[in-house]
Amino acid sequence: LEKAFSQYGTVVSAVLSSGQPTSKELPDTVGKRFGFVKFATTAAAARAVEALDGHNGWAVRSANFDTGAGGKGKGACQWWDDCPWGSWGCNPGGWVWQPSERSLREAERPEPPQSDNLYVKDLPPGVTEDEVHATFSKVGSVVECRVLRWDSESGCAALVRMASPELAARARTQLSGTVHESCLHPLSVATQEKNGTRVPDHLYVKGLPGTSTTDQLRTLFGRFGTVKWCRILPLTFQPRGSYVPDVAALVQMGSEEEAQLAIDGLRGRTSAELGRPMTVRFAESKQGGPDWDSKPNNNIYVKGWPIGFPEFLLQTIFQLYGSVVRLRLLDNPDPEQPTCAALVQMSRVEEATSAIRQLHGRTVQTAIPPMRIRYAAKEQTSFDNLYVTSLPRTITELQLRQTFSKFGEIKRFRLLQQPGSHETHALVQMASPQIAATAMRELDGTPPEYKGPTLCVT
Repeated sequence: LEKAFSQYGTVVSAVLSSGQPTSKELPDTVGKRFGFVKFATTAAAARAVEALDGHNGWAVRSANFDTGAGGKGKGACQWWDDCPWGSWGCNPGGWVWQPSERSLREAERPEPPQSDNLYVKDLPPGVTEDEVHATFSKVGSVVECRVLRWDSESGCAALVRMASPELAARARTQLSGTVHESCLHPLSVATQEKNGTRVPDHLYVKGLPGTSTTDQLRTLFGRFGTVKWCRILPLTFQPRGSYVPDVAALVQMGSEEEAQLAIDGLRGRTSAELGRPMTVRFAESKQGGPDWDSKPNNNIYVKGWPIGFPEFLLQTIFQLYGSVVRLRLLDNPDPEQPTCAALVQMSRVEEATSAIRQLHGRTVQTAIPPMRIRYAAKEQTSFDNLYVTSLPRTITELQLRQTFSKFGEIKRFRLLQQPGSHETHALVQMASPQIAATAMRELDGTPPEYKGPTLCVT
């Protein structure tokens, strides 16, 4: 099913039901199996419907099962009954996060003795090496950082080597049990509406990290009054690769006044209490690894350069410290990793030593291409949804939110990973068509807010 549809665009998920549709849902398919395909864009879905409806006897049409942000879908759809995804999410009506048994077992293992190596687990699934490096660099010098990709059963993990065992111990003390800063997204909190009628003590919350729990939600909103009940709304698809989107939730407060207090206190603000906290432990010391204390030479190994950025930009950075004899970007074997490595040869050992001392662990500023913005609707007419392209793969949601929030409230936001591409796309829904038009007029053809890559230079 996925193969048949992927030729028309990026397929986010494809699910075959083990049951049969009712005559009310799909009257012309009674007695046959059916499935659901979710595309990254509505344009791709429209192409698939036009091309495949009637092909091989298939009936292909737009589905109304996507609960989306408004929660207006079918809810407990029968096609989620055969959930194959183990402990990373099965719930009547969709996918939700929950800790895996393997993750809980790892917490019971004895911790290795203190060293300069750290093992970090329960990171957000989409976290980058640059983001992890930047977090630990606030504690001290980071020698090496490597993110281990999400395996669909637990959050991302990382191996971090600090400059000394003392710095590693300090990072372990300060960071273990905290939520990674990439989860700190502004919350959208508003009164819920049911069938067009406002329910004053019910709240609809958006912008929650995908690893948030109902206990965290209850604690956060409990500061403003009594939480009668709360529920994180399941996603209508299983996240794939390294992307897990933000989720929404419903919260019922004890009264209309308490609901308004929560809106005033939380709307537009971030909370470090939502999302899976990191666990930082000492890791086994490297055996047989590279000799980091070897004699200095004029060859440099660089990690953290964004994929798709030309090598001449990296060369201009190193030319500040001497003459670059040779530079080569290395292909990244992991297609989901947004950065790559490079080999740089300076003309003299002293120049290489100076470049390492000045650049290692630093965030460097470099030119980036302008982003392109158009309306997301197929007819390209005035609308509040914008489609953004030509973004660096290492750009973060917070950086892009800051770019668009200057023009007004953002109702919905989603980064779209492009497998095999050097760029990232995004869908941004502004509060009104007028705000969207202003943002598109002012931002199209300009670079987004982007702090630049953080380099690991050895």
